[in-house]
Amino acid sequence: MRTTVRVAAACTAAALVLTACAGERVEGELQTEGDVAGLPVTHFESGLKENAPEPDLRAQGITDEDVDQLALASAADTTDYWDEVKPQDFDEPFEHVEELLSYNPETDSIDVCGANTSQLGMNAFYCPLNDMVAWDRGVLMPLLNDKFGPMAVTAVISHEYGHAVQTRLGEKAGIDDSTSTIVKEQQADCFMGAHMRWIAEGNSDYFELSTSDGLNEVLGALFMIRDPAGTDFTHDGAHGSGFDRTYAVQLGFEEGAARCADIDQAEAEERITEVPFRNAADRATQGEAPINMTTMGYVQRSLDAAFSGAGVEPPKLVEGDGTCNSGVSTPPVSFCEDANEVNMDMATLQEIGQPADLQADAPVRSRRTRGWAISRRSRRSRPGTCRASRRASVPRRQAPRRVCGRRAWWVRGPTTPTVRTGRGSTSPPVIWTRRSPS
Repeated sequence: MRTTVRVAAACTAAALVLTACAGERVEGELQTEGDVAGLPVTHFESGLKENAPEPDLRAQGITDEDVDQLALASAADTTDYWDEVKPQDFDEPFEHVEELLSYNPETDSIDVCGANTSQLGMNAFYCPLNDMVAWDRGVLMPLLNDKFGPMAVTAVISHEYGHAVQTRLGEKAGIDDSTSTIVKEQQADCFMGAHMRWIAEGNSDYFELSTSDGLNEVLGALFMIRDPAGTDFTHDGAHGSGFDRTYAVQLGFEEGAARCADIDQAEAEERITEVPFRNAADRATQGEAPINMTTMGYVQRSLDAAFSGAGVEPPKLVEGDGTCNSGVSTPPVSFCEDANEVNMDMATLQEIGQPADLQADAPVRSRRTRGWAISRRSRRSRPGTCRASRRASVPRRQAPRRVCGRRAWWVRGPTTPTVRTGRGSTSPPVIWTRRSPS
C-alpha cells in the first residue's frame, strides 16, 4: 500500500501540512490507497478507548492487572457484539456466557474442565460443561499483549466466545457431537473476524481497531497460534495452518457471522491447506525449508500459476537489496512497479525467518523477582469442577450433558510447535498451550 500526495510540483512534505514549491499551503490527511474489505485503510493506535466503560461482568480470580482488565473488557465487548448480531443473523438472542475465570498457572490451583489451572499455562479455552470462558493472565495474555498488542488479547477472548456461540447455535451452525475439530476452530476464527469488523466499523464501546496495524495484531497472533507443520487436519485437535486460520478471520471480516456458520466439513476438505508429512525427509526437517533462491523458485512457480488467469504478466522474484531504483521501496522486500519485480534482501529474510522461540518471548516470573515463569507440567490431572462468578443479570444456564476436557491438545515450543495429546508428551516440555476444548 502506497501513500501518495500530489501537488503542482515536486517538493518536500512535513507532517500533514504540505508547502507547495510556489509557497501555497496544502492541508489534508495523508491517505493510503485501496481499502480493506470495503473499509478505508486507517492508521491509529488500536486498543481500549480512553472513555471505555467499566465492564458489567464478573470473573473469578480477576485482578487489577492491566492485561486482566483488558481480557475482561474483551469479554464484555464480545458480549455486546453477539447481543446485537446474533438476533440479526440467526433470529435468536444471545444467551450470555455463564462463567468467566482468570487464573495464573504459577499461583492458582483450580480444578476446571477436567484439568487443573496449574497445568494450563499458555492457555485460553471455552468449557462447554460449565459454559465458561477462561484465560491465563500469568503467561499467555502478557505474551500476546507484549508481542502483538492489546487487540491480540481481544482476538483470543473473541475466539473462545465463538465456541460458545457455535454450541448455542447447534444445528444452525451444523454443530453436533460428530463435527470435526477443524470445522469448529475455523468457525470460531471466522466469528472472531466478524467481531473485529464490527469494532473496525466503530460499533464498539470499548475498543477501536485500525485496518492497518490493528488488524495485523490480530492476524499475527493467529498466525503464531497455529498447528505445526505436518499436522493432519482430519485429526482431532487440528486447528489449521497459519494460512487456514488467518483465512477464516478474513472470511468473517469480509462476509460476517452468518457466513461463518456455513463452514462445514466439505468446505474444510476443499480449502484447508494443512497436510501431514508424506515421507521421512519431511519428518526429519519438520517441514522447515531454507530461505534461498531455490526455495523462492517454488514461490515463483506458485505466483505464475496464480497470475495465469489474470491476463497480466506475473512479477519476477529477484535477489537484491530489497529496494527499487525508482518508486516506493519497502525493504527488505519491495515490489518495483516499473520493472514488475519483487526485489528481495535474502540475507535479511534469512535472519527474520527463523523459527519463533516462544520461551524467549514469554515473560518469566520467579518468586523473588515477581517476573513470569512457564509451567512445565504436561500430565493430565483428575477431573474437577468448573467454578467462576457469572454476570449477575444472566440466569444460570443448564450445562450441556457431555464430558468437558476429555481430550487435551497441546502445542509445544520453542521451535516449530508439535501437537500432542494431554496424556503425555515427548521431551522437553518447554511451553504447553492447551487448545480450546471441542
